[in-house]
Amino acid sequence: MAITEDPTQLTHADLSELLKNDISVKVGGTDIDGQVRGKLMSKKKFLSIAQSGFGFCSVVFGWDMHDQTYFKELKISNAENGYRDILAEVDLTSFRRIPWENNVPFFLCSFREPEGQSLSACPRSLLERQCDKLAANGMGALAGAEYEFYTFRAPQAHHDNASHDDRNSSATAQFLQEKPVNDLPSLEQGMFGYSLTRPTHNQDWYYKVFETCANFRCDIEGWHTESGPGVYEAALEYGGIQAMADKAVLFKLAVKNLSSKYGITPCFMAKPRQGLPGNSGHVHVSLCDPKTGSNLLARDSPDPNPQYEDIKHLSDTGRHFLAGILDGLADVMPIVAPTVNSYKRLVENFWAPVTVSWGLEHRAASIRVIAPPTAPPKGTRFEIRVAGADANPYLVFAAILALGLRGIEKGLPLPIAPLARGQDVGGTGDKGERLAKSLKEATERFARKGSIAREVFGDEFVEHFAGTREHEVRLWDEAVTDCSGCGKPREPTRYINTEREVHKSSPNDGKPSPGGPFELEAMSTTFNAQVSTLGQSLYGGSPAGLTENKVLEFGTNHFLAPGALGGPVVSPEAHQLVEDGKRTPPRRSSRRVSNDAYVSTSLHSDLSERRRLLQRDLFDAGKMSLFYTLKAKNDRMRPKTAVLNVVALQRMNIHGLQEHLAEYAGMSFKDGQMNQYSAGVQKTLNLYCDAVRNLDFMREKAVGGYDHDPFLIKSSRALERGVLESSGLIPDHLLPKGDLPLPCDHEHPLLSNESGGRHYANEQTTKKQRIERFAMASFGGLLIIVPMLIMANVPGKVASLVTSCVAITIFAALVTLVTKLGPHEVLASVAAYAAVLVVFVGLSLEKR
Repeated sequence: MAITEDPTQLTHADLSELLKNDISVKVGGTDIDGQVRGKLMSKKKFLSIAQSGFGFCSVVFGWDMHDQTYFKELKISNAENGYRDILAEVDLTSFRRIPWENNVPFFLCSFREPEGQSLSACPRSLLERQCDKLAANGMGALAGAEYEFYTFRAPQAHHDNASHDDRNSSATAQFLQEKPVNDLPSLEQGMFGYSLTRPTHNQDWYYKVFETCANFRCDIEGWHTESGPGVYEAALEYGGIQAMADKAVLFKLAVKNLSSKYGITPCFMAKPRQGLPGNSGHVHVSLCDPKTGSNLLARDSPDPNPQYEDIKHLSDTGRHFLAGILDGLADVMPIVAPTVNSYKRLVENFWAPVTVSWGLEHRAASIRVIAPPTAPPKGTRFEIRVAGADANPYLVFAAILALGLRGIEKGLPLPIAPLARGQDVGGTGDKGERLAKSLKEATERFARKGSIAREVFGDEFVEHFAGTREHEVRLWDEAVTDCSGCGKPREPTRYINTEREVHKSSPNDGKPSPGGPFELEAMSTTFNAQVSTLGQSLYGGSPAGLTENKVLEFGTNHFLAPGALGGPVVSPEAHQLVEDGKRTPPRRSSRRVSNDAYVSTSLHSDLSERRRLLQRDLFDAGKMSLFYTLKAKNDRMRPKTAVLNVVALQRMNIHGLQEHLAEYAGMSFKDGQMNQYSAGVQKTLNLYCDAVRNLDFMREKAVGGYDHDPFLIKSSRALERGVLESSGLIPDHLLPKGDLPLPCDHEHPLLSNESGGRHYANEQTTKKQRIERFAMASFGGLLIIVPMLIMANVPGKVASLVTSCVAITIFAALVTLVTKLGPHEVLASVAAYAAVLVVFVGLSLEKR
């Protein structure tokens, strides 16, 4: 039907026909952080409010991205006005169906004042107001957006109702409560932008994202890998600026929801990992004539005498529009860089703009001019490269239009010269103003009296948005970490996926607890990670998998002495955290080494040798139980089955962790204090406890017997034989060409708490269980037979009663001490036993 093919032509009269096969409709609008907030309503309810709008709690503009009310009571929604309802107005032109939710109908809403006026803080309404101003000047705007984002493999959920495949972004949220973001595995490894191979590793997800976005009307124009582990970039299809903002918001929504179904967590925060490129959210904007569609930024013919060669093909309108953006860019930084983390991306040497700058086809400047001769006239546009992927697209586009229109209305000249080709941003030749280095600095400038932001947006919006950013700054300033000397905590706990619960809720009546969203907590790891770590340690890696770089990325330069855990010795200065743009992570691995580090090198060499010897001893101690052979019954001289015992691997892991704990203790004794290493000790203790619990679980699985033990990999099974052959453990079908290790020596176990091979342990367990069952049956029979024989041969009522009482007492003691029955089960067993004896006593007395 035509009404579904072109939603811009929808009318309220079409809705009944459009939704005839549906029973419900989803609606949503964006908050100040760009998150879509909404609800599912019945079709009947939707049809009744589609034209008039419906009430929506204003608290979505009174709390932050984690539903914590702002420290500062803001005008739109506060306790004094009772967090009043505002009006949500349905936009029929935004109709689409949600592909990952059985194609349920979906509409976007714009928020209004209860009386119907435009709401100052509604991002969609703010862009709408700027487009109306542009239209009043006889102009329209087209736009495009490019989003980069990291992807991580969601961990297994760990809760009582978790299923085996319960891997989604909620599991990631739980994971980040306990562990740093660097422990979250990337979807792919390595730095390979525009790779044609990496997407095939997860091609079902890769192509489904492209297909889903097309069906959700946020079409992707270009979709590829970017430089960084698990980093992807999507360029959205160019279009009208208001529709483009809708697409941008819904693209993030689609990627988050769809990825979660594939066990993938996307991350749009500006700087997820230190030392790696950040996530940009570059936007392209051009002006057009609404009647003819012609590009208003392009010049009909080249200017023979341009002020700068870079603007030779730019129209006067285009020059003033560019000048307006340059003039006001520093005043709207909280909009394009809205979080504390945003400013970790805007640092030198990462192709990120740090000054008010521009240039023709200059990819490091704040504004890249795309115009002839490198582009056709109709493609003339400006690429604003300051914005990150964490920015709200409605606010970004509104800011660009507002600043550009101000430049046109005032006829502003270009304030600075363009950057020359190859000229570095922030270098000596860059005369542009340095952009804010922190959210605090940016917000102060944004909110100051007489700012350009107040001029173009009005005081009401500026007061509201500034209040929300001051809230972010205060949370950051008041954050308390759980380790001394590590400075500020890491931001991923707050920003990595703001639509999931990634921090503990506040108990303070809706007010956020100071530092709660940022605090780091104790960490642990899964069994698979432990086995992988130990596998590395057997061949020269760190036994606990804790390299110095990983410790330093966790947030402290004093966690361990440089070089204590192996790896390159790096100066503490090189690892100083990037705070508020004051430091730039080095792009090269070559760094200065302090004198102290040179002294540490010899110590490190000695420690490495001792560790290597310990690792060799550990492997020698466990190899007999790790891999051994079983003999054929009819020919004891020929090996029949090769066995790889995973439990022995876990035991080696435990010993490796013991070594690491001992190392912490040794450092503590050396320094005479413990607080310096408390975080590391806690992390390693968590690893150790997890390893012991996993070992207990493995022991439980041994009860099923040798043939059903999942922790024995045996060559007697075809698939498992292939696993062993692929690892180089057995080169032939049953009888290897070379010698296998000797059968396990049951008399001389080498690993602690080990009693021979895993198969031997299974056999012993089975024998023990049989003996226990036989013993219990024998004792039970004797406790019935002996009292009966006594009472049958010793006459007298008193003798029978005494015999019964003694027998019952003995039975109760045995049941209590030998079995693991609970109180109620013990009582029931004793009562049943007593009842049997009482019946026999009664029968004996009757016969006499």
